[in-house]
Amino acid sequence: MEQFFGNKIYCGTYSFMNMIQRRDIDMDLFEISTSVPFGIVHKRYPKYDHLLTPFCNPNKGLDGAIECWGYQLWKEDADSPDALIMIMEQSMLPGDRVMLGPVDMGHLFYQPLVNLYRKLDHFIVVSFLEGKRYSITDSEGIIENVCVSEQLRKSLSVADIPEAEGRYTIRRAKKVREVNEETIVRYSLGRARTNLASALKDADGINAFEKCAGYLENAPCSQWGIALLYDLSYLMQRKLLHSRLLEYTKKYGLISDACYLETSQIIERQNYRLGEIFADIKRENCYSMQDFIEMDALERA
Repeated sequence: MEQFFGNKIYCGTYSFMNMIQRRDIDMDLFEISTSVPFGIVHKRYPKYDHLLTPFCNPNKGLDGAIECWGYQLWKEDADSPDALIMIMEQSMLPGDRVMLGPVDMGHLFYQPLVNLYRKLDHFIVVSFLEGKRYSITDSEGIIENVCVSEQLRKSLSVADIPEAEGRYTIRRAKKVREVNEETIVRYSLGRARTNLASALKDADGINAFEKCAGYLENAPCSQWGIALLYDLSYLMQRKLLHSRLLEYTKKYGLISDACYLETSQIIERQNYRLGEIFADIKRENCYSMQDFIEMDALERA
């Protein structure tokens, strides 16, 4: 597979890095350790959201990764933006940073073209300043955007974010122990195997691609095209992280040469097929059912 230079890390990992301010963490491996890239399911939400989405809820996979890397996690949920802000004001000192999310990216006041981001789950970092002011750092190019509590309150919504499960969540983390890379790789490999196997047994994961294609068959591309292209682009990025996990497992002798080669070839075929599906939808506003069926077969392999 060709080397890829670009973004394959997601907002949860970036937000964690912005919160802890450490330069010595391999972000690829941290993302892998969340286990989110492994396992696919097909959902049928309104307006075609989450057509092909991770089996593991990022909001849950993140917690395991934080603790695996040797951090003590402090996490608190609130049932409304007002309750969340009250928690922050009562528990934070000026300069303290928390990770906030998932929230609806399309409601964040500082984002340009917010309508394009509606119903996308997102994580941000919020710092508490003097005078009940806050600064927001967002991996989408926003650095320390200062606001008052009312602006922050109006920006927070989870109504259309199923990953949030109706809750507004903040996290803090403190490094309490050192963990070597091999331990993290072994943990990540175990989580990846569990997710992949569980997704194939899940009602929404069995033949997820074929189910998705069948669901869209009688609806015009104008209704689902953008949503599916979004999901496909992230799927291709996740497959690159599958390849990275293979490299880590080979480094520590956790996989045979034959298995490494076979799995690498499967991942390469998956990304090629995903690219074909993506191009067909972009170019022709249609897709081949056979491509989706082949993706299911490759996922089972």
